[in-house]
Amino acid sequence: MMISIFNLPMNHIASFFIIATSIFLTSCGGSGKTSVAQDYFETCLNEESEGRLKLNDFNKTNGYDSKGISGQEGCVIEFEAVIEPTQTVRKANCGNLRQKWCWDHLRVIDMNVRSRNLKLVKGEEISLIGKVYLRDTENGWRGEGYKIGEGKK
Repeated sequence: MMISIFNLPMNHIASFFIIATSIFLTSCGGSGKTSVAQDYFETCLNEESEGRLKLNDFNKTNGYDSKGISGQEGCVIEFEAVIEPTQTVRKANCGNLRQKWCWDHLRVIDMNVRSRNLKLVKGEEISLIGKVYLRDTENGWRGEGYKIGEGKK
């Protein structure tokens, strides 16, 4: 026998929606966690590339609860992203000892990009998939790390 929520008394329907909303917001499904993950990834991207890469697009593809290494409550946000170099950088420059910055050492550039590109061209978009790890703190959710090349596409 199937029960429709529309056949329930109004107070039961309200209770159902309150419970469903609270479950959604306390799990990794809340949009607040997605924006925390995006902000964290964008900050890491900017710092690691010293402003030479920018984030054009970030879309959550999955999210799930997880226990961190320390045993604290955590959340994993899987994503697809599009990044773009703000200047052209050749991979050949990575062997130059005078060059302070080398894109080949960035965590955000996965092995597939490294093996097929000899340079990152200004304005040429690069698609990535990855995961951002979040931890629940007293002050809200906080980014704890990320991995590129893992996640659902």
